[in-house]
Amino acid sequence: MNQPFTKTKPSLMEAGLPCSSLSAECQSDNDARQRPPQNRLHIWWARRPPSVCRVAILTALTPHDSDLTTDATEHFDPPVVEADLEMLAGKERERLEDYRRLLAETPPTALTEKHKQLMLMLRAFGDPARFTEHRAAARTLGVPLPRSFSKYLSSKRDTRIPESLLVHLREVWKGAFQLEDAEAPVLLDFMSGGGAIPLEGVRYGLKVFSNDLNPVAALVQKATLEYPAKFGNRLAPVLHRLSQDIAFRVRARLEKFFPFPPTSEWWTAVESAARTKFGSKAVVSIEPGDTAKQIKNSYLWCRTIRCPKCELVIPLSTNFTLDTKGKSDTHKAAFPEVPPLGQGNDCKFRVVGFAEWKDCRWPRLGPDPWNPRDTPSYRDGHALCPRCGTIVDEADVKKAAQSVPGGLPCQMYAVCSQVPVKLAYRDGSTKVRNLWRFRAPTDLDLAAVGEAKRELEANEPRWAHLIPTEGVPFGEQTMKPHYYGFTRWRDMFQPRQLLTIVTILDEVRTAAARASAELPPAEAEAVAVYLAFIVSKVVNYNSVSTYWHQKRRTVTQTFSRHDFSFRPAFCEFEGARETVIWGGSQVINAYTQLACLIHGEAVSLVGGDDEEVDEATVDEELEVEVGPADDTDDGPAPEAILPTNGEVHPRPEVIVPTVTCNDAAALETPAPARSTSSASTPLTTTTSSTPSCRTSSTSGSSGRWATGRAWNTSSARSWPRRTARRSPTTPAGRRRRRRIRPPGG
Repeated sequence: MNQPFTKTKPSLMEAGLPCSSLSAECQSDNDARQRPPQNRLHIWWARRPPSVCRVAILTALTPHDSDLTTDATEHFDPPVVEADLEMLAGKERERLEDYRRLLAETPPTALTEKHKQLMLMLRAFGDPARFTEHRAAARTLGVPLPRSFSKYLSSKRDTRIPESLLVHLREVWKGAFQLEDAEAPVLLDFMSGGGAIPLEGVRYGLKVFSNDLNPVAALVQKATLEYPAKFGNRLAPVLHRLSQDIAFRVRARLEKFFPFPPTSEWWTAVESAARTKFGSKAVVSIEPGDTAKQIKNSYLWCRTIRCPKCELVIPLSTNFTLDTKGKSDTHKAAFPEVPPLGQGNDCKFRVVGFAEWKDCRWPRLGPDPWNPRDTPSYRDGHALCPRCGTIVDEADVKKAAQSVPGGLPCQMYAVCSQVPVKLAYRDGSTKVRNLWRFRAPTDLDLAAVGEAKRELEANEPRWAHLIPTEGVPFGEQTMKPHYYGFTRWRDMFQPRQLLTIVTILDEVRTAAARASAELPPAEAEAVAVYLAFIVSKVVNYNSVSTYWHQKRRTVTQTFSRHDFSFRPAFCEFEGARETVIWGGSQVINAYTQLACLIHGEAVSLVGGDDEEVDEATVDEELEVEVGPADDTDDGPAPEAILPTNGEVHPRPEVIVPTVTCNDAAALETPAPARSTSSASTPLTTTTSSTPSCRTSSTSGSSGRWATGRAWNTSSARSWPRRTARRSPTTPAGRRRRRRIRPPGG
């Protein structure tokens, strides 16, 4: 540290920022339809909007009086004016006066010339603040906003950082910090989490040092920053080939555990709906497609507990709704048929439409109708018997869960899928469309579950190094699994889920070993990490902490709440045909887009959403029908794939130190001992570690408490009045949270 201190001019950040415009631009960063690739590569919490990361870097490095005029910052987009509405037609034309009023009441945002140049430096186009106000006002009026209002925004533009802008910024920083000709400013982020800030630094040509104490975050950074910067997108063909091979082998091993119903069964159930939805004058015939082409298959499960009074096996769920997308008359739910007393104790499910809900009855409700949302069988930790009305207290539910290895038993109650419908048109063309089908499980489904469980048990000895048998540490964020019998990490998965994950992991390890023999060590390491991320995707979306999102008709990930909260009902992916395809396409697309971002190529973010499974079919993604992948061709030569930014930044310099075993002491995270008595059982101290090809995760505080919806009077009378919830931030809430003990402690 013998270099003299150099006083610099006040930065652009200190001179003031266009906060309303920047805030509006950041909102678009979290748009599920154009989510940035770093958010889709691997789950991480507290993801920072890329726009605000660019703002922090550029305005901190750039003096306030710098000349920012370049070809890329010279011309600011014109505001949307009334003339842009002339092309409106149809229903939008009928709302022309409303749109004119929006333009008149919300004038263009007043920006200084310097702020306009800053927005263009950030690759933020148009007037995002004005568009946000227009959108809010349109929602208030109940009218859709035409595309004319958003035609200048960043989502419609090329957001690559121009060469001229990089050259100009390098000259500005050279003069401000007295740098050498080939020297770039250094960005150090030693607790960078998912790497949002370092990624933007790399894009603008900085020398980046990035790390994190958490080994998962450090690995995510290497995959987000180091590998795309070093290899470009030339690993994509290798990943595609290996993913294709993994998908083929997994399908061969698991297909018998995920049987599809025959065409004669499902076509009878959906034929009427298919003709109603797809029938038109141009369509001459509507027939069932290939049964094997069913997509987006999900199995819905619920926990069960036996009623202490009438012995009914209670299916636990807070909501039995299956589909609420669209008009209410199309909504569907799974109705648990409760046998009368003395005629059995097991509930069977049937799928009922909205019109049938009023005719569904539970014995405990008497004449009152059943409703999938307002008459749950589980709420606030208590179970309610739908036959006799007995309330099983929260403490008794936990006691029953802890008495069984792996927690309460499970029951499959519905299967959701999209079945193929083949349409023939008058012009001779054909097209396959997909139609949602919701059904109750069949004997074939249940038999496959039992066979999968036996397969897992038979292979446990040889998979002992793959099955996560480690105990769940009892800590601030991991105590809830213990309360419900999940004492080992393997308990976070139902047996068939675990069989799917371990089979995929087994094939990923084999593929990684092949890559190690075929590729240079550095490339083989990167390929192994990206293949492991496929397993991570599967783990995140295929556990007992997922749930069915009935409005989006999709499985919601494990960490949607950033904790391990108990879910009485959960989802299971179809593991043989789609899981590897979906996970592989997500990882490969995110990797290639990151490489393009770093090396200055155009990137389309349309359709990127980590929280929803793509609707593309298996064959369109990785073509697993053709057999194992061909090993002979991995695509163009590396020189043809690795783009550059010319002489300015030929290869981004990124340094992500690897956390090694020598750092294990620094990773020890003792759970806080918050017992109120010295005689209480001490909490466990654990050491974070990431075994080879095994995914580890951490969880942050959810920061919120569960809230309930209004119930009908018949269900509300049956539940005990719960004491008012206390916020963890209040003194009373803090006292409540300190009373943490292990089960039985």
